[in-house]
Amino acid sequence: MSPEPAIEVRHLWKRFRAGQRGPLLTGRRAGPGGPGWRWALRDVSFTAGAGEAIGIVGPNGSGKSTLLKILARVMCPHAGSAAVTGTVGAMIEVQAGLHQELTGRENILLYGALLGWARRDAIRRLDEIVGFAGLDGAVDRQVKHYSTGMRMRLGFSLVALLRPDVLLVDEILAVGDGAFQERCLARLREAAAAGTTLVVVSHDLAALARTCGRVIWLDDGAVASDGNAAAVLRRYRRSLAGAGSPAPVPRGRPAGPGAPGS
Repeated sequence: MSPEPAIEVRHLWKRFRAGQRGPLLTGRRAGPGGPGWRWALRDVSFTAGAGEAIGIVGPNGSGKSTLLKILARVMCPHAGSAAVTGTVGAMIEVQAGLHQELTGRENILLYGALLGWARRDAIRRLDEIVGFAGLDGAVDRQVKHYSTGMRMRLGFSLVALLRPDVLLVDEILAVGDGAFQERCLARLREAAAAGTTLVVVSHDLAALARTCGRVIWLDDGAVASDGNAAAVLRRYRRSLAGAGSPAPVPRGRPAGPGAPGS
């Protein structure tokens, strides 16, 4: 029997009403062509195994961040399913998980507890996390007194070094200076080698090529290509240069009782 996939996405659809920013939507009468609605994801399906590193590329508005938020369970799909096995670490907005009134040390212990770690395990990893973030002299200061760069480094370090089963990364490769970015990439590769499943959204195609063995290209909410990183990135670069075009994307709507207008 083959092992259970770490991520299994089946026929995922997500729509938004124009101008609406909240993650949860109501209303069932407008179809995909109805006034004010747009599809952010269209019939997206893929699986990922333990330790697999997958890059997600596509132009702005192609559904990349929406997909990560559904995988992180902070947004609900309109139709289809997205199952994630094990603990999930999400670096979608790297500072969003930090409590501003707590110190850096307290944030690390809190995040470890949220991931289900025993306190002694989080304490054992604390020095490694602080050292990686370069916050040795500031770990007992309230985070609200940190600079933006300090908060971003702490956010990346506490998520990546606590090693969740699945790690979702959205444009975190822009964190800090060049040297810290390289350390981030190295840490992501180490996490994948240790069995963490990575899903990385980035416009830095060179970084994705060094980190991910597989790339999924989203175009207008649908999967235009999914496969070997080098091959998919080559095709994506050609499309950006105007020398290629993505595969046709589905323009229909999900069937069944969850369909819009049903």
